[in-house]
Amino acid sequence: MPLINMPLNMPLNMPLNTPIWNKLTLKGYGRELGIIIKIYIEESKYGGNGDSFDFKLAIFYNICGHANILYKAKAKAFPTMLKGLALDFFYLNNTINKLSF
Repeated sequence: MPLINMPLNMPLNMPLNTPIWNKLTLKGYGRELGIIIKIYIEESKYGGNGDSFDFKLAIFYNICGHANILYKAKAKAFPTMLKGLALDFFYLNNTINKLSF
């Protein structure tokens, strides 16, 4: 686990749930999402053309389990399981209304 500014005198046997670890560890789900991207192969993604959504969703849940994706991060990981027209549909219907730049 990457750390920021780890003190040199910190005991090695310190429990991971102490306040100092919470300050030192990086926040977010970038590492886990990166693992999902590496694990996924094109044949496992849902494209809509004759694919079984339930089957591809089961693959997604399995991969999330292997990558230790928390429930909160699954929404960010969801587009990873899509390809082609399904991915286009997702972005057209979920992001166009939320653009604010």
